[in-house]
Amino acid sequence: MPNDDKKKIIQSEHFVASTTESDGPQNIIKDKIQITACWKVKDFCFDFGSAFVRTNSIEDFEDLFVLYEETKKEWNGPPPVAIFGHADPVGKDDFNKKLSENRARAIYGVLTKDVDIWADIFSDEKDAKHLQQRLKDLKEVGDDELVHPGEVDGIIGHKTKDAIKAYMEKLCSSKLEKKDFFTESGAEGEGKCACQGCSEFNPLLMFSKTEWDEYKSAEDKTRWNEENEVNRRVIIYLFKPGTIYKQGKWPCSAGTVEGCKKRFYSNSDIRRQFQANPKTYHKDKDTFACRFYDRLFDKPCENNKAENIVCCIDSHMHINSGNCAPLPLLWDKVPTFDFFKPKRSIINWFAERVKEQVSKVQPNETNEIGDNAVRDNESTFEKNIYKDYKKKDMGNILYTPMVVMPMDMEYAHIDGYKGEKIYKLVASRYYYYSYYDEGGIRIIVDPDKLHNYNYKDLYEEKGPYYYYYDRKSVKYYVDEKSVKDEQNKTLVWLKLEETDMYQDWILQKKQTVAACLKHPWKLLPMFHYDPRRWRKENWRIPFNDIATKKGNNEGMFIGFKMYTALGYKPLDAILKKGLSNFYQKCKDEEIPILCHCSPGGMYTHDRDMYLDFDYKKNPGQVEDYKRTFWFDKKVDYFNDKFVHPGAWGEVLEKYSGLKLCLAHFGGSADDWKDWSKAEDIEKWYAEKEEEKCWIKQIVRLMKMTENKNLYTDISCHFIENHKNQFKWLLEKENILIERILFGTDWYMTLLNNKAYDDYCMEAKEVIDDISLKVTGDPNKLWIHFTLINPMKYYGLKNNAKCLAEGLKSKAKELIEEEIEIDLNEIEKGLKIIEKLDPYVGLKSKN
Repeated sequence: MPNDDKKKIIQSEHFVASTTESDGPQNIIKDKIQITACWKVKDFCFDFGSAFVRTNSIEDFEDLFVLYEETKKEWNGPPPVAIFGHADPVGKDDFNKKLSENRARAIYGVLTKDVDIWADIFSDEKDAKHLQQRLKDLKEVGDDELVHPGEVDGIIGHKTKDAIKAYMEKLCSSKLEKKDFFTESGAEGEGKCACQGCSEFNPLLMFSKTEWDEYKSAEDKTRWNEENEVNRRVIIYLFKPGTIYKQGKWPCSAGTVEGCKKRFYSNSDIRRQFQANPKTYHKDKDTFACRFYDRLFDKPCENNKAENIVCCIDSHMHINSGNCAPLPLLWDKVPTFDFFKPKRSIINWFAERVKEQVSKVQPNETNEIGDNAVRDNESTFEKNIYKDYKKKDMGNILYTPMVVMPMDMEYAHIDGYKGEKIYKLVASRYYYYSYYDEGGIRIIVDPDKLHNYNYKDLYEEKGPYYYYYDRKSVKYYVDEKSVKDEQNKTLVWLKLEETDMYQDWILQKKQTVAACLKHPWKLLPMFHYDPRRWRKENWRIPFNDIATKKGNNEGMFIGFKMYTALGYKPLDAILKKGLSNFYQKCKDEEIPILCHCSPGGMYTHDRDMYLDFDYKKNPGQVEDYKRTFWFDKKVDYFNDKFVHPGAWGEVLEKYSGLKLCLAHFGGSADDWKDWSKAEDIEKWYAEKEEEKCWIKQIVRLMKMTENKNLYTDISCHFIENHKNQFKWLLEKENILIERILFGTDWYMTLLNNKAYDDYCMEAKEVIDDISLKVTGDPNKLWIHFTLINPMKYYGLKNNAKCLAEGLKSKAKELIEEEIEIDLNEIEKGLKIIEKLDPYVGLKSKN
């Protein structure tokens, strides 16, 4: 062997204590193996019971290479690397030996970019399917850097290998050569010194005997599994440059536990037993059974920076002030209001006495409601659903964003087709008296006819004032230029207070932006798109605010909210040109659209007139509704043609692949209520007419192959009221598991006296119970509804950088307006999104 002062051949174990075993290997210390640094991968960086490495390890791989380069520079040479995998003291030795070894090899494969190692680790059909499903899910949540693995068939073919290769690059762009790993003299390739599994022989924590007995008998082992997390780890040691081990003398064996046991302490049986009191390695120093590893372990690797990120997304909620709704829409919701037309302050006073919970939120400013929402959200998840999660000192991060749905209601009437708002604003109004003196009746002049009067004959009343035209019919509405149409409408002036209380779209949007900048990544806003607003302007303008990687645009809105119940069809003939361009661009740039799809909620106050309006334009299309004279079909017509999921059929056919969510899963429709009363669940569903059934229509559209990006959400959808029906439907229509988003629709839930925490906790309890019965896993549905599905639909990972830049850009614009903005939080949120893995942090507690 060449004389090289940097290389030291070690003939004995490092720091090995003497042994009393006569038949064991004798420990002759001739030199020490010097460890220069160490690095740890915690259990939550792997799938449970698997060697699949999660994306929350990305930052730690980066740290490893920083550490490696620093050590290389400090010691004037590359430090040899060795990997040790560990399992917890639960289960069988042989299983844990294989698991810990595979996890060490998986890390080795990532560092060396050896795809074949992963192909070998996941060669079993079940493991291969798990690998393929994980790679498929990660690709579909919107990461362009990844590759689709092909069919989930349990066969590791070239497509799966290509996907593994891309995923390894995603986890860690840097690479180590196999020669950089600790090896025996004369050994090449993946030598046994490079990576080894220590099974469950070296735990950092041992339960007490009582705790162990409780664990064995417990049906829910969540608490013990979480505490055992500290034992499930992979440690990487960096040794002094030039260090190698004499061939054949490395004590760790691959594949079986027998070689490991040869290096056990003579009292290893006692060390591995659960004692009267719990034990930890740091305090008691006697939890490791292996002499070799015990003496090797001399670095503080338990304090690494790995972070376990648990994410739960509320995909649909509101922070817009109730004062954003024009009064005619509110009056139409309550018949007595429509008759008396009370001013806004009276409506708010009435709400305080009838709907106490919602009245504490609804009249507030939009940005104030945003603060309330964040407080309720954090309290719900940190103190209730994940109440034990953040107590552990494990670098845990709890990320519970809410997707904000603004409401642009300014064009919610038939004249919105003309590009006219409901409210019109004047600085002053003018009047005259019916007689030539002031003792006569005061008549206020219609502002649209003011040009017919001589100002010298009029009195001025300074405002500003809002007014609107109360439409009585569409009898003379032929087109936008109809002069006689004014006979259908009555001028209504609003009280002066309305000028101060009403929040128009410009103010709502501004306050929404301020709230979302104050709580970046916590409040994720959608942009409300009403095509009538943009009929007289460039339809492209709203896209300037959307964060989209495919569109190469930086913005702070993550998609579009639509609300056809405010008075336009999904592909309205009058608005078809603008809508066609809009849908095409959304499809091309993979921008999500969420639309209200329920007969409840807000709707235009002109709802009863659209049947007659369409009949005048095209009698043939509405003839079936006009034939029925013994009861009113006007509301049915509006719901069927404007709001019903079937109304979206033409859009989905023309723009296949469009990302669309039809919200509420028909929640307020009579279908769920009727179904919940049915004695035979299956019979009711089979006999229900598909064309009219909101539930069946959504399922039908989802099952069409071209609608792969069609989703629904269960916001303001009280599953507990039809739990058995929901369970049956998930069993029958498995596609729903991957197409449902969880949302609250807060603060609308307060109308049903459901606070944020009550809604979330009750929903989770029901969903977990259904999940256990449908999938065998109590967490699966919750994970899909609150993380996997919304990540795919909203494309948060793919568009994260565009969103971060959009937030920073908008923050700089508003920096002088004294809005509370923390730019560091924007960067911090970006890192969380980039590291987020759909399978991390699956457990929670109610």
